[in-house]
Amino acid sequence: MRYIKRGVALFLCVAMILGVIGFNKTDSDAAGLYIVRVGLTEHLKAQDSIYISTKKIAIGYCVNNTYSEYIHFYNAKGFTFKPATGYYLVSNKVYPTYAKAIAAYNKAMKLSASKKYTYLCMTGKNKWNIYVGGVSDIDTVNSFKSKLNSKLKTTFSITSYNGHRVVISGGKTNLMYDGADSGQYVQIVANVLNAKGSQTLTANGYEYRGRMEIAPYGGDKLTVVNVLNVENYLRGCVGTQMDSTYPHEALRAQAVASRTYAEHVCNNTGDTNVKVPYTLNDTASSQEYGGYAKENARAVTGVTSTRGITIFGNGDQIESRYFLSSGGMTESAVNIWGLNKDYLTSVADAEDIVYGGEPWVKSFSVSELSDKFKVGTVTNVAVDSMTDSGRIYALTITGDTGSITLKGENILNQLDLPSSRARIITNEDPNTKVSILSAEGVSEVDSLKSCYALSNKDSVATLDNGLKQYVAIGANDARSYMASNGYTDGEFTFAGVGYGHGVGMSQAGAKALAKKGKTYKQILKYYYGSQVTIQ
Repeated sequence: MRYIKRGVALFLCVAMILGVIGFNKTDSDAAGLYIVRVGLTEHLKAQDSIYISTKKIAIGYCVNNTYSEYIHFYNAKGFTFKPATGYYLVSNKVYPTYAKAIAAYNKAMKLSASKKYTYLCMTGKNKWNIYVGGVSDIDTVNSFKSKLNSKLKTTFSITSYNGHRVVISGGKTNLMYDGADSGQYVQIVANVLNAKGSQTLTANGYEYRGRMEIAPYGGDKLTVVNVLNVENYLRGCVGTQMDSTYPHEALRAQAVASRTYAEHVCNNTGDTNVKVPYTLNDTASSQEYGGYAKENARAVTGVTSTRGITIFGNGDQIESRYFLSSGGMTESAVNIWGLNKDYLTSVADAEDIVYGGEPWVKSFSVSELSDKFKVGTVTNVAVDSMTDSGRIYALTITGDTGSITLKGENILNQLDLPSSRARIITNEDPNTKVSILSAEGVSEVDSLKSCYALSNKDSVATLDNGLKQYVAIGANDARSYMASNGYTDGEFTFAGVGYGHGVGMSQAGAKALAKKGKTYKQILKYYYGSQVTIQ
């Protein structure tokens, strides 16, 4: 295999390393673009190994938000990254250049007894060491010391696994990196385009733009952090967050909300942070992000047509929260997270319910709740208070040995409810009674199954179709009703509408507003308030 040093016609026949590279930036570092670090926690967290199937990669460091490539690799079968556990002898001499380091490595490789245990190790930007070991027997490692000292004219110290070493296999050179002393891990980038002409890396079958930092971060398992510019990140974020069939203005609103949130929580740096490896992740707890596989033409257009645009409140980028469906009314952040933000208050959102999915019902057995909350045998679940938007603010689960009270987002997290815009169904649920306006006046009915509905297209349909809940939409709100009493003895049943925490922009509502002809800026101002600035 070839080694290529840019600008010099130099060919070395050593290992899988293709060359010492200058300071080359990738598409992650396009001039002036915000850089984000995204923890790929959905599929690539706490792994025993990470397999990179991309055949050509480059390795480098990001220091002071500048990424510099040092080495190119090629292997037709890809590369495997694993924590470098066991004992190692580490050269006390640090080599400042690749040329000096590879020369020392080649000398060490001539010692037959330790050859298969010898590694060329990157320990920081312009820092190289020789490592020998990787076995659990300290005596075996120590037996190599005297010959290594003599061969390399330096001394070696023994060290155990430190939670920061990673070995890369996939070629003839034994390569590893260690971020313990420098606080820096290497980052890799594709040195080849994929079949569609994009620069991507594939890790354990998942494909992403930008760079990857693969590290244990002080533990014994590997996690992948995707480092890339925010515009490339948004391609896979918006494509994951919102269906491609949504109107263009809704997709644009989503792009701006996602960009604002990402820049609000990140630090605009690709540099390694061992203590806080990432501030964004790829799950719903942050922003769902499916990488390259989730990109689609309409989502990408939503991103590119709003390039660089974010939302500001009082001169700062806002924490632009969003969710799937409000169920008729959004929620104030103070009731969910205790955040008092003038751009995250409750707004009427009745049309959201048209596109926000069906109302839902979720039941728990006594044993399910008893096992989860450890309060003995659960005897009662009661709502203590509701918010003005119709969400449960606090509820208490009581057992024969104690009780626990859940508030705000904890209600969603602990009970895994689709939304807190819900109520508990009892044997005498007053909400099963619905007021009906007919030619004869207003009357109450116990069951909607005997009723008919007139749609906005002047068609009449029976409500006796097996649904458990129905939603009545008013001028400013929407409320759910049970078709008949949903109470089941021995169970605790929640019935509700909406999906998600309910704070900020409703994606279903954005779709409804876009279909009515609203622009993305009008949609964003509707949910975050007319006082915000979009620029």
